[in-house]
Amino acid sequence: MTDALKHHWPEYLIEGTCLGLFMISAFTFGTILEHPASPLHQAIPQPLLRRFLMGLAMGLTAISIIYSPWGKKSGAHINPSTTFTFFRLGKIAKWDAVFYI
Repeated sequence: MTDALKHHWPEYLIEGTCLGLFMISAFTFGTILEHPASPLHQAIPQPLLRRFLMGLAMGLTAISIIYSPWGKKSGAHINPSTTFTFFRLGKIAKWDAVFYI
């Protein structure tokens, strides 16, 4: 346990930072696109188009994080289901999975 934490703490810290950046992106784009007082919300009256733009923004955010130098270093798990899949495939050790999640 302590060996995993000792050797991989930078990756765990990067994962937390990347998840934080993803969440900041989510609430920023959500506010810009969905708050009734937002000029962009008022300019795009179709909810379906706003949802499409939200999905596009979040997809591009995820791609940016995954292919960033930090994402490449940490594995860009971001989602615990990704970590669990890596663990089940034998790509990461049990304690790495625990600390990532």
